[in-house]
Amino acid sequence: MSVEGRFWLEKKIKFFILFFVFVILHSCSPVSSIVSMTANAGVSSKGFSASVDDTFLKTKIFTKISTQSLSNLTDISVSVSLGEVLLTGYASDQISRLKLVENVMQTEGVKKVYNEVQINPSVSFADKTEDALFESRLMTRMLFKSGINSNNFNLDVVSKNVYIMGLAEDLEEKTTVERFFSEMDDIPNLITIINLKKKMNKSKTINALFQIDSLSDLNPDTDSSLDIIKEGLKLGVNIWITSPDKLTFYAGRISYLTYRIDDFSLKLSKSKTIFLEKFDFFFIRQDPPFDMNYISNCYLLELHKKFYKKPFFVNDPTGIKNFTEKIFPLYFHKLMPKTMVSSSVEDLKSMFKKHATLVLKPLYCKGGEGIHKFSSKDKKAFVTFKKLLFKYKSPIVIQKFIKNVKFGDKRVILVNGKVVGAVNRIPKSGAFKANLHLGGTANKTKLTKKENLICGKLGKVLRQNNLFFVGIDLIDQKLTEINVTSPTGIVQLKKLYNINISKLIWEELFISHTL
Repeated sequence: MSVEGRFWLEKKIKFFILFFVFVILHSCSPVSSIVSMTANAGVSSKGFSASVDDTFLKTKIFTKISTQSLSNLTDISVSVSLGEVLLTGYASDQISRLKLVENVMQTEGVKKVYNEVQINPSVSFADKTEDALFESRLMTRMLFKSGINSNNFNLDVVSKNVYIMGLAEDLEEKTTVERFFSEMDDIPNLITIINLKKKMNKSKTINALFQIDSLSDLNPDTDSSLDIIKEGLKLGVNIWITSPDKLTFYAGRISYLTYRIDDFSLKLSKSKTIFLEKFDFFFIRQDPPFDMNYISNCYLLELHKKFYKKPFFVNDPTGIKNFTEKIFPLYFHKLMPKTMVSSSVEDLKSMFKKHATLVLKPLYCKGGEGIHKFSSKDKKAFVTFKKLLFKYKSPIVIQKFIKNVKFGDKRVILVNGKVVGAVNRIPKSGAFKANLHLGGTANKTKLTKKENLICGKLGKVLRQNNLFFVGIDLIDQKLTEINVTSPTGIVQLKKLYNINISKLIWEELFISHTL
């Protein structure tokens, strides 16, 4: 994009930086139509000194590439955040594209380069103009969005691809930015490069233990646990896995028989017994059923907490034990569809008198297992009800059927009580269960005002009970489930919105819970 198209953004730069950049840019007028410098140095999370450093680094990059042959490059934009460089624009061929990156990498002070330069030998003036106008509209939206300091971010549009780079003050601002833009219907492709102001202490070795189901039972393309594990490996975390049956409690200490994951192929090392307090983080990620084995495991882990500060649990065993998936929402029954929990056939009859169609759910299952829908005219409902009572040895959830489930069942992911993303799961034709493994499809969605209020109420309670990573389900703006044992959906969020929830989880853990 041209310098002229960005001029209004430059007003936000402190006066002497603005003046400095203005002088530099216009002294290099022969290439100013080819290279533009995105500067948004105002009062940002980087601080004044770092903003100045980034501005000088932009200038050095600009000067270096201006001395090279630029005949095969057009509208190259340079954005810098704490030494990391984002390059966008167009190149006529791959050689020119790689040569540009090589020159930038050789510039002193450059820590990392994100090369988003597109190969397109002939870009029309109309397309460039459209991108410039679209960028202006998006920037205006961001300027007036509460919870976002626009000075923290650079925004660029190339071929309708939207690039956002910057340094967020905290996880809340980062997720606000990513959700704000990802929910816009007019953005076909969003690429975000947003770091947090406070980062992990690189000098400290982080050890994490995952209590999960057998790796062979997990789908690497959809499983949230595997996605979190792989992201942890990228960040240099030492990761082990185990299972509840590998736990031993003796003399006031818990030990686990563990297996270290050696690499991204998920190859396992030889088993090793390690005391639990040696780990920084412990992820409880095995799937329900939430039976006595599950509960016993939580009891023992809860006991460990009385003697040791480490590890930090995701999620807290006390919270898991006290707030099971289908009982937890009852604390917020006014936000739910009409719901009864009972073992009485007479109660089922009374619910049918009030509602024409009901859903029966076992209390402690997963993934739509054991869920049935019945109309008041269906005599099989009572037979099925009795069978469920006998099979699961627990009361049954009797809930008013929400016919608008055909428009979707929203899975909302909360990290440390904050909404970080949502997907709308649409049931397959003729079905009422929206679970993805049952044929449901994941689609982009926006949360309504009412749904955001529900999430806000839940977020406070989740934080109070150390329920760090949670998935809640909303149908027709009503709360149906709160998933605390092993919530899923982050892989679908990554595919739909290009939001890396796994990275957000680790970043928040590093910042808030590294001892």
